Amino acid sequence: MKLMNILLTQPQTELVNRVKALGLTCDAHSRQQLTEQLAKALLNKAHAEKEWQEMKTAEQQLLTQMSYGSMFASYTTNELFTCVKRSERAQFDRIVESLKSKGWIYREASGVWHLPLELKDWIKNYTYQVFRQHFILFPDAGTSRSDIIGDLFQFMEHLAENGVRLTKNKTIHKKELAAILRSQSKQEEIPAEKWRFGYGRHFYYYPDRFSFLYDFCCDQGWIDEGENLEVTPAWDSGQEISVNELLERLCRFYLRLYSRVIPQLPFLLELIRGVFPDNEGMEEQQLIFLLKQYIDPYYYDEPETIIKIRIIQMLEYIGVVEIKEMDAAKYVLLQPRSTIKNKKKV
Repeated sequence: MKLMNILLTQPQTELVNRVKALGLTCDAHSRQQLTEQLAKALLNKAHAEKEWQEMKTAEQQLLTQMSYGSMFASYTTNELFTCVKRSERAQFDRIVESLKSKGWIYREASGVWHLPLELKDWIKNYTYQVFRQHFILFPDAGTSRSDIIGDLFQFMEHLAENGVRLTKNKTIHKKELAAILRSQSKQEEIPAEKWRFGYGRHFYYYPDRFSFLYDFCCDQGWIDEGENLEVTPAWDSGQEISVNELLERLCRFYLRLYSRVIPQLPFLLELIRGVFPDNEGMEEQQLIFLLKQYIDPYYYDEPETIIKIRIIQMLEYIGVVEIKEMDAAKYVLLQPRSTIKNKKKV
């Protein structure tokens, strides 16, 4: 909703309170003057930038997430609460009240919250300006890769052609697992860490990428964990799915699986897709620095590790971003989508 439309739905007392908070002068009994003065002040770019610079970091983070939340035209209080980092949630009421009093967010009689479209656009443009100074052009960018599709077919063919027995814990025996891992495009070792949990059903035992691929196949109903790990009849139709559709399913599943640990993940993906221009990349360490402010630690995973391993590395694997090396530094670029139809071998 646009700001003027939102202001017209607000109670008179709310308009008066905002006028006072902003230090404006007008007839408190004239609804027209109240709305016009508020709209003029709130949509002034210099005013918006001054307010933004004076905000607490947690307030900026909440508004940025609301600006990139394309799935939400409005937010319930609980949805706003989940946008705030766990470490900041004790301050949630203060954050919301501060943003409300300054005229950035508005609550309807139904209880839902709005960030006006004009302010969303301002925040998105401001965020883009912060990111754009770190982009560099890659003229040879643009080749779409989908290695995970080949890994998926390779894994399913291995199961179909070889009997794979499972342990009592429903995991693949180490010798068999090592053979499967060698056939994958991304070489991984069986993990030695003891604490691994949170990112999948057998994450404690399988390495990162394979654990994700395995869980995806289970989620799609293509494999069944009985005494043996077997391919189900559902895989017959699975083989006919286009690369584009498979990549979309992988991305949706990734968001669903990893958001349990990283609640801000859908926002971070939308932010990356929203600010990265075509054929331009950002140094990986700089991207980690810009994004880590939105992430809480997760046990032994620090924010930097979560951004690098759980987000950037996984987005590369599912074909959302590409990593290029130049001058001994790694750069992150958005990948274009492939439009080819699946074959048995990709």
